[in-house]
Amino acid sequence: MVALYIAHVVLYALFAWYFLRLPNAIREVSFYGYLTALLILGGFLGSIYSIPISEHILLSGGNLLYGAFMMTVTLFVLAEANLIILKHVIRLVIIADLFNFLLARLMNFSLSQPGIVNTFNVPAGPFEVSAAFIVLGGVLIILELLFLTITFEWLRKYIRQKNILAFCYILLFIGVICADGTLFPLIAFGPNAEVLQIIIGNLPGKILLASSFSVPLYLFVIFYRERFERYIHQAPFEWSLMIQNSGQLMQEMAHHKRLQQQSSAFFEHSSEGIVVTDANFEIKDANPAFLQMTGYQQLPQINLWTIVTQVEKESVSKQLQNGHSLQLEACIISRDGTPRSTMMSISPLFEQGRLVNHVTSLVNIDDLKNIQQRLAFLAEHDVTTELPNRRALEQTITTITTDTALMIVDLDHFKDVNDSYGHPMGDHVLVETAQRLLAINEGQWFRIGGDEFAVLLDTNTNTQSLLTYAGTVQQQLVPVFELPNHARIHISASIGVSRYPQLCKTPEQLLQQADVALYQAKQTKRGSFTLYSQDMSETLKQRLEMENALRDALQHGHLTVYFQPQCNVQNGHVTGAEALVRWLDPDKGLIPPSDFIRLAEETGLIEQIGELVLRQTCELGTEWRARNLPALKLSVNISPYQLRFVNLVDMTRRILAETGFTAEWLELEMTESALMEREQEVIPQLVALQEMGISIAIDDFGTGYSSLAYLKNFPLDTLKIDRSFLEGIPANRDSRQLTQTIISLGHNLNYKIVAEGVETQAQLDFLKQLGCDTYQGYLKSPPLPVQAFMKLIDPQQQRA
Repeated sequence: MVALYIAHVVLYALFAWYFLRLPNAIREVSFYGYLTALLILGGFLGSIYSIPISEHILLSGGNLLYGAFMMTVTLFVLAEANLIILKHVIRLVIIADLFNFLLARLMNFSLSQPGIVNTFNVPAGPFEVSAAFIVLGGVLIILELLFLTITFEWLRKYIRQKNILAFCYILLFIGVICADGTLFPLIAFGPNAEVLQIIIGNLPGKILLASSFSVPLYLFVIFYRERFERYIHQAPFEWSLMIQNSGQLMQEMAHHKRLQQQSSAFFEHSSEGIVVTDANFEIKDANPAFLQMTGYQQLPQINLWTIVTQVEKESVSKQLQNGHSLQLEACIISRDGTPRSTMMSISPLFEQGRLVNHVTSLVNIDDLKNIQQRLAFLAEHDVTTELPNRRALEQTITTITTDTALMIVDLDHFKDVNDSYGHPMGDHVLVETAQRLLAINEGQWFRIGGDEFAVLLDTNTNTQSLLTYAGTVQQQLVPVFELPNHARIHISASIGVSRYPQLCKTPEQLLQQADVALYQAKQTKRGSFTLYSQDMSETLKQRLEMENALRDALQHGHLTVYFQPQCNVQNGHVTGAEALVRWLDPDKGLIPPSDFIRLAEETGLIEQIGELVLRQTCELGTEWRARNLPALKLSVNISPYQLRFVNLVDMTRRILAETGFTAEWLELEMTESALMEREQEVIPQLVALQEMGISIAIDDFGTGYSSLAYLKNFPLDTLKIDRSFLEGIPANRDSRQLTQTIISLGHNLNYKIVAEGVETQAQLDFLKQLGCDTYQGYLKSPPLPVQAFMKLIDPQQQRA
């Protein structure tokens, strides 16, 4: 009997396996016809015969046909990699059950009629069927198929190993077959001792049946592995298709056709170069943009890698074979040998689990690269003179290991040039000064401030050589400076010098000591030279006095907040203001921030000053709202010290709670260097502040790293263009192009753009053309005391 049982299983499996080898359309028809036959035969053979496998195992013909049906459906779905088949199978089960029921009733009725010719004396009893049992059997089959499919869909989301996934699926198939032997009697007859005994007695037979019909599934995974991999790699099934009618499916197909047409149009007309290659990267198709980018007149019969450089090709190929899409920078060599920087996106395409094509898109980023190089240059160079800037000097100092002298050169009374002739003329003097200093051909020159230059000397650093060099510097500045407006001016310079290791223990002290020496030189006599010495106690004493005075100012309320309005570029309306700290000393009057902010950061007093400014700003903002003054976005500067040493989030949350100011009307400004030097510490603080509703602005953009590509990693809302970019507008071509680039890229990153230091109508008109959002500067108003600012924004006072 075992051989007879095996013959049944092999017979049912052979037909299903034969259908796997047929062409597509014939294969589908054959499978549906075979499944129909199994369903109809199962309705009658189940009660006609059974096969005794052993003393305790008896399998009916209906059980064999049920196992064959479940095995065939599973093979059909795996082979076609199309779960919509399940919808048709469910419909087939319903129709077949209805047909079986009607046919059984008809045959029972016919065989019961006296005049019927019954050649083989077939009794009518076997055709007395229960509609409830037929419905139950059909429902269970449908539920089992759905459970099998849904569970496997869930499994393939979380199991990536193909062999383990195949094992789990076959194990799941066995479990479903065994569960059928439990569910049907329980539902049909209810739970009782007799039913449980039947279930237990039938369980070995169900396990044998499930295991037997799982063998074809094992063989399918082994011999048709590509089809199985295609099935597990297909997109998640859209279960909504199960309830759609034919009309809806036709609409879905029409929609997909439209998408295909749109994709074709995009391919032909896209500005991005798109190329389709085979699995070995041989070019098979390309759009016009790719041909234009590479300089070919027609589709080149070449391998893509022959024109792609600066890419780890083996690593890329391996990742693509594993199904990963990649985006990377690459260099494309055009037909005439011209290299082009591109952003390359590559996606693999699979058919039946086999890699067949790659689709690659190429975007020319030559312009972006040039801009990035320019911004990188400007991050460490002065815009006006193109000399390395203070940041570059500080970085260079940290690398010093040998005898080195640092000389700081300050142009005396240079502010008078700007005030008398304007900043463009002042820039002209700075550029010519840089050229004269570079003509000395010794040392590395930097521009470290508005009117300050510095030079590092690593040879001839003895005192006499430094005196001689300082004299050469001053001699270079003796000739008259002739300005473009025909004015003639004379410039002298004060010089401060320090030496390492003779005068300072670490290279980092060079800049501090040279600053002290320069201060001493300016205090002693303009146009003089001073070498730092340890006995410069007066300078240190003054610094200490300034620190004490600053502490007293904090204690007695001599620090206050001024506001500089920020205006809409298009209509000039005041939309916000930047809060700026001012020191009103009872004896010395107004002390500018440049005289005490650095000292405050060095001594830690900036923490108290920062909290004071934030609190006063929020208090005034709340007061203005209570007076029904226009709602303004108020910006407060945050120092690098606060980001590093102060719990900025807690402090801000506490001040907002105590003052009642609305977080959405507060903006905190930080410099680029403060953000990037401690990125991992800063980002969580910025995220927390934004979650409170506070806006985050990047201040003085262009004076630091100047990397928009890097800044996009930070949660920012506003980008403030440094005033140095606007100084040359509209006359300076580079300034115009850089400003236009920053505004365009900033808007692409969804930043609000604020231009600082707008002083002329021409600058404002230029910003209007570029679509800049907001500006601030002396063209509208200098920073104002609170009462003056309130008068500026109060409509009633304006009318009065």
